Amino acid sequence: MIFWTKCVSDDGIGFRYHLPESAAETVTIERELTTFKFPSKTRKGATPMAEVNTGWAETNPSYEEHYVAPVYVGTPSPIGVGWSYPALFIVDETWP
Repeated sequence: MIFWTKCVSDDGIGFRYHLPESAAETVTIERELTTFKFPSKTRKGATPMAEVNTGWAETNPSYEEHYVAPVYVGTPSPIGVGWSYPALFIVDETWP
Protein backbone atom coordinates (compact mmCIF):
# COMPACT_ATOMS: atom_id res chain seq x y z
CA MET A 1 0.00 0.00 0.00
CA ILE A 2 1.32 3.44 -0.96
CA PHE A 3 0.21 6.46 0.98
CA TRP A 4 1.50 9.95 1.57
CA THR A 5 1.69 12.38 4.43
CA LYS A 6 1.53 16.13 4.24
CA CYS A 7 2.99 18.91 6.28
CA VAL A 8 1.39 22.35 6.23
CA SER A 9 2.70 25.32 8.16
CA ASP A 10 2.57 29.11 8.09
CA ASP A 11 5.44 29.21 5.60
CA GLY A 12 5.28 26.08 3.50
CA ILE A 13 3.77 22.79 2.44
CA GLY A 14 5.35 19.47 1.69
CA PHE A 15 4.48 15.83 1.28
CA ARG A 16 6.24 12.52 0.94
CA TYR A 17 5.37 9.05 -0.21
CA HIS A 18 5.60 6.09 2.13
CA LEU A 19 6.40 2.94 0.18
CA PRO A 20 6.35 -0.68 1.32
CA GLU A 21 9.47 -1.66 3.23
CA SER A 22 9.56 -5.18 1.83
CA ALA A 23 12.53 -5.72 -0.49
CA ALA A 24 10.52 -8.37 -2.34
CA GLU A 25 7.90 -5.89 -3.51
CA THR A 26 8.58 -3.53 -6.43
CA VAL A 27 6.68 -0.26 -6.61
CA THR A 28 6.40 1.91 -9.71
CA ILE A 29 4.97 5.42 -9.53
CA GLU A 30 3.50 5.86 -12.99
CA ARG A 31 2.32 9.46 -12.73
CA GLU A 32 2.30 12.41 -10.36
CA LEU A 33 -0.82 14.57 -10.38
CA THR A 34 -0.13 17.20 -7.74
CA THR A 35 -1.43 20.64 -8.76
CA PHE A 36 -1.75 24.09 -7.24
CA LYS A 37 -4.43 26.69 -7.89
CA PHE A 38 -3.46 30.28 -7.13
CA PRO A 39 -5.40 33.54 -7.63
CA SER A 40 -4.72 35.16 -11.04
CA LYS A 41 -2.49 37.93 -9.66
CA THR A 42 -0.16 35.54 -7.82
CA ARG A 43 3.53 36.18 -8.41
CA LYS A 44 6.32 33.68 -8.08
CA GLY A 45 10.03 33.18 -8.03
CA ALA A 46 11.14 29.97 -9.71
CA THR A 47 13.82 28.29 -11.74
CA PRO A 48 13.21 27.74 -15.46
CA MET A 49 13.47 24.08 -16.45
CA ALA A 50 16.43 23.39 -18.73
CA GLU A 51 16.09 21.45 -21.95
CA VAL A 52 17.03 17.79 -21.58
CA ASN A 53 20.55 16.77 -22.66
CA THR A 54 21.90 20.33 -22.94
CA GLY A 55 24.50 22.25 -20.97
CA TRP A 56 27.86 21.03 -19.69
CA ALA A 57 28.40 17.39 -20.68
CA GLU A 58 24.72 17.28 -21.66
CA THR A 59 23.77 16.87 -17.98
CA ASN A 60 20.61 19.00 -17.99
CA PRO A 61 18.16 19.16 -16.45
CA SER A 62 20.41 19.76 -13.45
CA TYR A 63 18.22 22.48 -11.91
CA GLU A 64 21.01 25.06 -12.05
CA GLU A 65 19.40 27.73 -14.20
CA HIS A 66 19.17 31.30 -12.92
CA TYR A 67 16.27 31.94 -10.53
CA VAL A 68 13.64 34.33 -11.98
CA ALA A 69 11.54 36.58 -9.69
CA PRO A 70 9.01 38.04 -9.52
CA VAL A 71 6.87 36.89 -12.43
CA TYR A 72 3.14 36.23 -12.56
CA VAL A 73 1.93 32.64 -12.35
CA GLY A 74 1.17 31.59 -15.93
CA THR A 75 4.16 33.47 -17.38
CA PRO A 76 5.97 31.21 -19.86
CA SER A 77 9.48 30.13 -18.93
CA PRO A 78 12.21 32.12 -20.72
CA ILE A 79 13.71 28.81 -21.88
CA GLY A 80 10.31 27.56 -23.07
CA VAL A 81 10.32 24.17 -21.35
CA GLY A 82 8.49 25.02 -18.10
CA TRP A 83 9.38 25.75 -14.49
CA SER A 84 11.12 23.76 -11.80
CA TYR A 85 11.40 23.81 -8.02
CA PRO A 86 12.28 25.35 -5.68
CA ALA A 87 9.60 27.97 -6.16
CA LEU A 88 8.18 30.70 -3.95
CA PHE A 89 4.74 32.24 -4.44
CA ILE A 90 3.36 35.59 -3.26
CA VAL A 91 -0.38 36.29 -2.97
CA ASP A 92 -1.44 39.84 -2.03
CA GLU A 93 1.97 40.69 -0.55
CA THR A 94 1.96 37.47 1.50
CA TRP A 95 4.32 34.59 0.83
CA PRO A 96 2.05 31.60 1.64
